[in-house]
Amino acid sequence: MAAWDQPRARQALSLRLREGLTAGPAGAELLDAIEQTLVQLGELFADWRQQGLVRAPAHISPRQLAWELFAPVAYIRLLHLHGSATPALRDTGRRLVEQHLDFFLAAVFGTGPRRPGRQQARKE
Repeated sequence: MAAWDQPRARQALSLRLREGLTAGPAGAELLDAIEQTLVQLGELFADWRQQGLVRAPAHISPRQLAWELFAPVAYIRLLHLHGSATPALRDTGRRLVEQHLDFFLAAVFGTGPRRPGRQQARKE
């Protein structure tokens, strides 16, 4: 999210949206990058499932778990981290991603909310 929230990245997104997100060679590169992300995350989810860490039902594939993690974050980016996004809109986007991650981690791994300083509180 931090990289996507940089002014240059937000402007580039707005440009891509005007031209068509998947149009031309840059669109093909985007689709390839998404595919590679799904493959890599899917492999991680498969490993975590083998280790007994994933609570999601077995009929939900590792690739689908990767998509369920990735897609809402990408959608939030489109709505909240474009070139004309206000600071308030960008803050909302970051908050929505945090909420999504909390939900996803709870649903898939059975973990509690992620909060800054949480691990340090456990050590004390």
